[in-house]
Amino acid sequence: MGYVSEGWKYRIKVDFAASMFDEDLNNWTAILTHLMVPQLNEENGPLDTDGTRPALVNGGDIRAALDAQGDQPIAVDIRNWNPQANHEEAQAELAIGTFTALSGSGVSIYIFWGNETAELPLPGSLYGQHNAYDENHALVGICGCPIDRTKNQKPYSLSNVIPGDSNGLIGKATRYRGTASQDHAVSTDVNYWNTIINKSAPFSIEILARNDNPESGVPQFMMAKNNAAVIYRGYSILYNNGEINSGFNDGGNRLERLISFTMVSEQWYYIASTYDGLLQTTSFKLIINGLEVGEALNTGGVTDVDSNDGLWVGSKAWGQPNTTREWDGLLDEFRISKIERSAAWINANNLNLMNPAAYISANEIEEIGGENSI
Repeated sequence: MGYVSEGWKYRIKVDFAASMFDEDLNNWTAILTHLMVPQLNEENGPLDTDGTRPALVNGGDIRAALDAQGDQPIAVDIRNWNPQANHEEAQAELAIGTFTALSGSGVSIYIFWGNETAELPLPGSLYGQHNAYDENHALVGICGCPIDRTKNQKPYSLSNVIPGDSNGLIGKATRYRGTASQDHAVSTDVNYWNTIINKSAPFSIEILARNDNPESGVPQFMMAKNNAAVIYRGYSILYNNGEINSGFNDGGNRLERLISFTMVSEQWYYIASTYDGLLQTTSFKLIINGLEVGEALNTGGVTDVDSNDGLWVGSKAWGQPNTTREWDGLLDEFRISKIERSAAWINANNLNLMNPAAYISANEIEEIGGENSI
């Protein structure tokens, strides 16, 4: 039994080009919006809520599969769903996964809708939001949204969360207003994040970032996992006067990857940092817009990077209150993984978000059944 035989009325096929994938990727997740797949807000698309509306207001009948019959379902995380009677004004952001993407042939998926008896899958469902990401994700795209979208539903809480009410590159993003704004999101689950971001474990961080004041003259933190009681101890990714660096700091001793790089105001960048867990000079990699960049810096003396504070997004944790180091701009997609992601994985995410028109295409809407097919 698949979605076609179970009463779904419409589908579209979405293709991801083989050139997106430098190697075969297992358990990958695609991000799709109404701009990447315009069929979503066409007439009779799932975002069309006029008199012949085929989809539920909350997107409850949105499903995805690896085959045209819907016999191989995969999960959907509905991040943003804004249907409209004037379908051209509707908006959506979906994460769909997980599936295998092949470097030699790419991959196709199918999106189904139009079953008015369907209900939105619960978070624990095999096809609900948590299973849209592989088990190595520790956090996905918080962007002011206090929902844990990870597969294992790891508990954390967010305080001082700024609503994701600004338009980002791919959907809703969180705006941080720079120096003295105290804008930030923070997860206070210290014990959990101590197991994810530490000197003995590999991890990866990916951020879709825009800076609106790159000549501020002060460091601006995209994120930090630091020791609030000891200045300059912990891990961070920051931009400072034409330099991006990511890595560990231990009372001024540093193990980092850094590059002289001037961010252009209001321009988006896909920034990733990976760590192999070995605390060596070459342990960190810095990847910007899919390309590995930067020089390794190891001053020696980095031994203690333990943190007694939580995970901070858009700011740092040193000093009370935080008044001089806030990010000034937008942060959109934000991911933390419990492994060292490959360059191919990060580049596929980069192309998905930064240049989807070149690599993602969709067929026209197909009417495939409905009540008569049940």
